[in-house]
Amino acid sequence: MHMTKIRKFRDFDGDGVEENFMQEIKDFAKKQWKAGREMLLKAKEVAKREGKETAESAKILANIVQRGSATEEEVKFLKHQSVDILKILGIMGASVISTAIPVFLDKVLKPKGINIFPTEMTKKEEKG
Repeated sequence: MHMTKIRKFRDFDGDGVEENFMQEIKDFAKKQWKAGREMLLKAKEVAKREGKETAESAKILANIVQRGSATEEEVKFLKHQSVDILKILGIMGASVISTAIPVFLDKVLKPKGINIFPTEMTKKEEKG
């Protein structure tokens, strides 16, 4: 599939790109936009559900502290929810790290005269 698109991209007739190629790009962008939107809607639903389950976990923990014991179902639910929370924390940690890396590289490389950010971004920094 990708090779077909690459070949079409290379098929220049001297005046520009093959006529269908631009429509394929538009269709691809539309498809990706729709998929992204659906993913965000699903993420919103999942976040809502996880919030409710975390609140339920807190209630169960409070009851366990008061009673001093837990049912098998409560333990199973808490284990499952704990794994979900750890997964979320892992994703959040990875996003923080991935954001921090470019900033760190910029701070280290800038004194050496190396800029990793686009020129337009640098111009705005120098003006401001």
